[in-house]
Amino acid sequence: MSSVFKKLFQQSFAYAVGTVLNRATNIILVPLYVRSLSKPEYGMLEILLLTSTLTMIVLQLGMGSALMRSVLYKGGDNRQEISSTAHYFLSLFSLGAISLLMFFSPQLSEIIFDSREGTAMLRVLFLGDLFLVGATIPMSLMRIDQKVKLFVKIAAANFVLGVGLTFLFLVGLDMKIMGVLWANTITAGLFAVFYLYINRGEWQTKFSLAELRDMLVFGLPLVPSAMGDLVLQASDRYIIKYYHGFEQLGAYSVGMRLSMVVSLAVNAFQMAWPALFFPMVKNPDSNRQFARIFTYYVFVMLGLILSISLFSHEIILLFATRNYLEAAQFLPLLCFSFLFYGMYYYTSIGLQVEKKTWISALILLIAAGLNVLLNLLLIPNWGLMGAGIAKVISFAFLGLVIAWISQRYYAIAYEYAQLIKLGVLVVLAFTASLMIQGITMQAFLMRLLIVLMIPVLLLLLRFFPPGDLLRIRNLWRGRVQGGGDAAGH
Repeated sequence: MSSVFKKLFQQSFAYAVGTVLNRATNIILVPLYVRSLSKPEYGMLEILLLTSTLTMIVLQLGMGSALMRSVLYKGGDNRQEISSTAHYFLSLFSLGAISLLMFFSPQLSEIIFDSREGTAMLRVLFLGDLFLVGATIPMSLMRIDQKVKLFVKIAAANFVLGVGLTFLFLVGLDMKIMGVLWANTITAGLFAVFYLYINRGEWQTKFSLAELRDMLVFGLPLVPSAMGDLVLQASDRYIIKYYHGFEQLGAYSVGMRLSMVVSLAVNAFQMAWPALFFPMVKNPDSNRQFARIFTYYVFVMLGLILSISLFSHEIILLFATRNYLEAAQFLPLLCFSFLFYGMYYYTSIGLQVEKKTWISALILLIAAGLNVLLNLLLIPNWGLMGAGIAKVISFAFLGLVIAWISQRYYAIAYEYAQLIKLGVLVVLAFTASLMIQGITMQAFLMRLLIVLMIPVLLLLLRFFPPGDLLRIRNLWRGRVQGGGDAAGH
């Protein structure tokens, strides 16, 4: 049990570092964006980057997840045949799809920007997406082999190159939005070639229709899921642009980018989790392990969400300017929504094992429809707060319904009492923080005290089992002694 926790934490942390670095030009470079671009320009950049993300979700066809299932869960000695089949198929499919998108870029520009002036930007964007899709299968193979150290090293190199090119094109050459797009595209192209090279031993001239069919049975139901995910993630920003323009979208985009810190934690867990849970399912003790891991997952996520929510004003001033302080009002809602989005990934264990991914697709589509409806009802009158409320409700629907249905296929005895304790404490802490006004040192220290009180109160409420506390204490002592020995030498 402890080895599973240790491996999950180590890999999730490594993937978190790598994921943060890979998305640095969209998150860490927010201060550069908001100071080099106007609010409307930042809103346009957000729409473009979002379009890229959503294009990627669709073009990948769920093949990364399908490959992991075929190799890890099914087993067998034909891994190279499976990986080659997935890579060749996905490359040909994405090349055709990207060619169509480039051809229809003028029409897409009219839809997104109300003119054809964005045609060139969209074509550069789609070229970068083609490179990113090309790296899908090689990156999945790295996850299968749990090469987290190599993943972090590559992500660090990607970060350095991306930041350097972005600074050069955006600041040095003053290329505005086009500079950001070219920096991302060149970086994606170079690393796609590198990913293919380091996995060169995997590629064979073999192509198996049987393996492709099996992967598509698992992956194709993820396509409507991806379409639902597209609407669920993107509808608020497109509707904000329609009703309130690019300037308000710029303010909302800063809040979305900062809330992506929580999303990155979800993504890191999601990347590490499949390589661990597919083998764990066969373990007789897996039910108890899944329940305990979920409790700690919620603990970490709520701690992160509470911290960002309590210090939202300070975080915005650190990353942006006072022109974006309005984002502090809805930032807690955006962060909280990702808790349920993570639940959607975690609690669908039964659906994934039993290949019932079509159920996930159906619920995702319903949640996407609910999100669009709520956005259309709330955004016109409530503005950016309405978008935040819509996101929380629709994501909560997605996470809770998937958890309920998945229990029918693989029941997990979740630790509801512990989860209730944690939830009540977080609600009380957030409510108490609302009474603290202003951006002063005194207010900062009071909010910090509230955050630090949470683990103390959880200890008093016996949230942590004695066995887990003992393992943490022994691990801490071992690290301290190891550090002392190292220093002594």
